[in-house]
Amino acid sequence: MLLSRLFFVVCQIFLLHGNRFLELESCINPKDPPRKTSWSSSLQSCSEFSCTSNVILRKTWFSSEKPRIPVTIITQLSIDRKEVLQRQCKSYMGPVVAAVYAPLIQPDWLNASNTPSEHNEQYLTQIEQQLTAIHRSVLAPGSCQLTMLLFYELFDSVSASVLYPVNALRNFARMVAQTNLIFPLDVDMLVSKSFSNLLSNHSEAQKMEKMSAKQIAFILPALEVVTGGLQVEQASCEGSKQAIVEQFNNGVLQQFKKFTYPLGHRNTDYRRWLSNEVFDADWEPGYEPYMVLHWDHLPWFHIGFKGFGLNKVSFVADVHHRNISFKVITKKLVFCPSACKRKKALQINFSKKHCTAEMIPPSMYDLLAWIPLFQS
Repeated sequence: MLLSRLFFVVCQIFLLHGNRFLELESCINPKDPPRKTSWSSSLQSCSEFSCTSNVILRKTWFSSEKPRIPVTIITQLSIDRKEVLQRQCKSYMGPVVAAVYAPLIQPDWLNASNTPSEHNEQYLTQIEQQLTAIHRSVLAPGSCQLTMLLFYELFDSVSASVLYPVNALRNFARMVAQTNLIFPLDVDMLVSKSFSNLLSNHSEAQKMEKMSAKQIAFILPALEVVTGGLQVEQASCEGSKQAIVEQFNNGVLQQFKKFTYPLGHRNTDYRRWLSNEVFDADWEPGYEPYMVLHWDHLPWFHIGFKGFGLNKVSFVADVHHRNISFKVITKKLVFCPSACKRKKALQINFSKKHCTAEMIPPSMYDLLAWIPLFQS
């Protein structure tokens, strides 16, 4: 994977100069003629040193504003979740880079061409119009500085299209980030107002950047709403730490995935988070917290992961094996809105074809404990 990492780094350097779209397009889009992705070709596309990709960059929407907060959220989503991106953007006052993905089904028996059919071209044009409207809608002072990258991929079957290139999209989003602090975050997570307020303070932001440069990853506790739905979620995101603690103690809020996947956030130690101290968190196999890292110490996501399951677990394991320490910050947190429950149901429907985190046996996590993942 060394060549893949070098590729992403070189592309990101190029993006600091010249025509950003043309540079990005030349870095991402394959030099060879595009091909359709099949189930077998997708599974066999990675070798020891590189991964081939049929993901095509279609269009970009760059923010014209300078970052108000020196932390860039990088996220990825399929086109059907574009409204969720709007909600995340409106919950954060800093820069957000979103890689938006549109899978296109084009069986050979219907159209043998390796370029989008007329129907798919019309569909892509509609998507561009929708994303343009979203980009305009988040120009308000209280919203994020949104940059969007639209990608598409041609598939020869519906079954192949479930191989969502989750980590490749995360890497593409990272390439465009212009701050030293990077916050990889799922698109259905909202950011508490306290996060924006704290980092709007120049001295606090500078302190965080200096500490992160010393190989420290800052963990943001993730909460989910148990009862009350969107109303509680909105109030919690904008509320004080004291109000959030009260809701947590009353069972209105709880640890993210407390019952569906407790291992993922268990070591964040939510009871200790109730205090005001900054404390260290120990890594264990299966741990997958949301965290802010310095650009220099942020590993590239392993692009061999597709679909759902283990992509964040492997990333956090990689961070750990690079001797980066984990610190839980008590004043900053993220929320999982009610939409996360719908996402979980979608994963269950796909579970017969996907390897989800809940389906991985403990022995797989044991392997992650000693394998120095993806080290150069």
